[in-house]
Amino acid sequence: MSTVKLTPDSGGGSVQLKAPASTSGANVILKLPQNDGDANQYLKTDGSGALSFATVDTSIADDSIAEVKLDISNTASNGQYLQYKDSTDKLTWQTVTTTTETAFTSCGTGATTEITGISSSAKLIKIIGHDVSFNQNSAKLRLRLGSSGGYKTSGYDTTASEGGGSTGGTHESDGFTQEYVGAGSYKMNFIWDLVHVNANLWNLKGMLNAGTGSEATHFFITGSVDLGATLTKLQFDSNNSSNFDDGDWKLYVTTLGA
Repeated sequence: MSTVKLTPDSGGGSVQLKAPASTSGANVILKLPQNDGDANQYLKTDGSGALSFATVDTSIADDSIAEVKLDISNTASNGQYLQYKDSTDKLTWQTVTTTTETAFTSCGTGATTEITGISSSAKLIKIIGHDVSFNQNSAKLRLRLGSSGGYKTSGYDTTASEGGGSTGGTHESDGFTQEYVGAGSYKMNFIWDLVHVNANLWNLKGMLNAGTGSEATHFFITGSVDLGATLTKLQFDSNNSSNFDDGDWKLYVTTLGA
């Protein structure tokens, strides 16, 4: 094995460069760089024998870690996060779910009460009504969905019934219309859930209690409607132009997306 031995100008000792045990008959030529480099640099080759000093790259470039190595099972959308699924033993991109609660708002004393500013990302809207009443008897509480083009007044498929009562229920198409609740003085407390099915299709399911004591009655409602546009607002009124004379409402709106 050939050795190149270099001795210092003073102090004794030496620096030696040794050739490998074998190069399989090839001639290996290494060309040294023209300078001594900077602190913490290393000597690298271009694969053709030219040596140069280079700085270690400690950064991680975008997309340098392949998704396949992480075993991600779907494609990401803006604002999503990674979640581990035990059932698949994989990471999946999931959408952030946010629920916003509004404060109780008075129904007022007019013929309608309007709820605006519904998020276009809303997937579930829970409507809470507290002690709502009308100023006339035989009024049916009605909910209509609206978009930028106005409120939809037809095309609803609604079934409403009185729980434990003698009526067989009603079918309405002019809105999500609750079964008759009796005297206007009856206070209505209800929870109605609006669920976004797909595109502009919405389903409704809910329960309403009216009256007190022995006169208290439960009412149920289900239905669906294709709004034909993005939901932006809701409107409550009655089927007989009664005015509200008491009550409050609030919303819980669950949205998906960033």
